[in-house]
Amino acid sequence: MNARSNPPLPSRLAPTSRSAFTLVEMLVVIGIIGILAGILIPAIGGAVGTARDTAIRMELDVIDQALEAYKLKYGDYPPDFYRWTEVERHFRKAFPDINDTELRILAQFTHVNDSLDRCGGSGVSDPRTSGAFAHYPHAIDRAEALMFCLGGYSSDKKRPLTGQGGPLVLVASASYPLSASDSDYQLFQYNSDRDNAFFDFNSSRNSIEVVDGSGTFNPLGLSAPYAYSDDESSPNSMGFAQLFDPFPVAYPGVSELPVAYFSSDNYQYAWGSSAQGGLSWQAAGQPHLLNVYAPPGDREDVGIAQVHVSERQDTTPKSTMGGLTVVAAGAYEFIEPKRFQLVSAGRDNNYGGFYVPPGSSGYVIASPMFPSGRFFSPFGLPTAISGSPANVSDIDKYQDGFAYEKSVGSSPYTSQPMLGNITNFSTSTLESDLP
Repeated sequence: MNARSNPPLPSRLAPTSRSAFTLVEMLVVIGIIGILAGILIPAIGGAVGTARDTAIRMELDVIDQALEAYKLKYGDYPPDFYRWTEVERHFRKAFPDINDTELRILAQFTHVNDSLDRCGGSGVSDPRTSGAFAHYPHAIDRAEALMFCLGGYSSDKKRPLTGQGGPLVLVASASYPLSASDSDYQLFQYNSDRDNAFFDFNSSRNSIEVVDGSGTFNPLGLSAPYAYSDDESSPNSMGFAQLFDPFPVAYPGVSELPVAYFSSDNYQYAWGSSAQGGLSWQAAGQPHLLNVYAPPGDREDVGIAQVHVSERQDTTPKSTMGGLTVVAAGAYEFIEPKRFQLVSAGRDNNYGGFYVPPGSSGYVIASPMFPSGRFFSPFGLPTAISGSPANVSDIDKYQDGFAYEKSVGSSPYTSQPMLGNITNFSTSTLESDLP
């Protein structure tokens, strides 16, 4: 019998192991990650941006409520310091027992002569009664006015401004003179220990600096420290005079620029006093810009904050502006009539704005219209950008740079910075309310 031989069985195959992905697998994974990143990163960035916009809007709501509380206590909203008549009327109404010296000292801070100098050393102790001096609308500007008023006044009914806890306090080692002097204002600095505040500006970033010793900004050359505001330490785009003072601005929120405050009392007030001259003042015979806030820096970097008007015609417009007949057939209502406007530059830190500086071929004074983003000028707009109705630009959606360029041939803006502005009358950004 033949022996049957069986072939040897193959040995059991050992399982193979792999230590890395193949190139194809890696490319697939990278592609998936890229797709997910393309979807998620814009969404995350948009959410962060929306959150920052919301934070600014909430901050404006708090300031709005503080202004309402201010009115409840003093019978009116605070002045924005654009006109002295409104300033003095307000403080006499809010503080019936106020000492006139308080207003005289405040006027010394805000009144200037033709050379844009305050009255110290001139022999004029009360600039309110001197034809050589007039109130300068940008001595206390729209951002400084907000902090000055909402920061709180002294409980001293006769001295609400310079009394204990008021916005102004004597420089150390200085004593208040018994008789009126043209340099009384130089005795006072900003008081960081204020009472009765409606908004806690001291917990925010602000523009207060303290100079130790006889620094450049110490008006009396004293060896004692002196608190002043550095928000005017560099020129602004409008050529407004740099008048160093103790009036700070606050940067309480996301934006690096302060909130501008505009009173409805000063809408369409556009002329300076005949006593003033020169580019910085924009002399009599030259239209003074409508109420604006121009922070330090050039217009491309920061722009200017402006009063906004609505799409509704004002049925009782002022026929003149400081003696000049208004060109427009009609005017448009101030947004938030009989109240105020709060304007934040938003998270892009640029107010934008449409204006043409003095000396240009077409001097344009225009206010943005809400919500369309067109521009209205009570003095008329150049033919190149005029539309219908009267003196309203045919450019909409806050194309301030394009309107500027059409007017003078070039523009400092490469984008539309006004779209990112946030106000107390907009839902969020101005862009969010465009029709």
